[in-house]
Amino acid sequence: MSAPFDEQSLVNLLRGTQEGVREEPARPEAAPNRAPAEPEQPAAPLPDERDFSAALDLVKRACHSLRGAEARAVQMEREMQRLREAAAGQAEEIEALTEHVAALQARADEAEQRAEEAQNRAAEAEGWLVRLHDAIKDGFSPARRPAPAGDEEQEGGAGRL
Repeated sequence: MSAPFDEQSLVNLLRGTQEGVREEPARPEAAPNRAPAEPEQPAAPLPDERDFSAALDLVKRACHSLRGAEARAVQMEREMQRLREAAAGQAEEIEALTEHVAALQARADEAEQRAEEAQNRAAEAEGWLVRLHDAIKDGFSPARRPAPAGDEEQEGGAGRL
């Protein structure tokens, strides 16, 4: 498995300094006073091969990451649209409830005004009842009653003659 995907490893890969680059092995220098035991065979030159499988793996990982990010973005857009629609519905509901509350407040104000008017009429009617009661009481009280017709003649009859 190759190294985890990161920007620096991709840059190194593209520059050719990734682990997969083969370099010629360092040749040990022959000691100057020593004769070689075997004749030195020239090493076969290695072609400049790069490990493209590591680059391909990094590209695949980057592609997979991009697809995942795109899928999350699409999912988030859907969720955002759902939330917008829900918010719009709730805004309409809030507006309707606000209108309903205003109508109820107007009805409550009207009922309060009618109750105050009724209370004023009741107080006025009570005043009239008190006056009527007093008038009846005063009108039928013994002190204010007129004397019977026969009583006046007897008392006042002697004086008339």
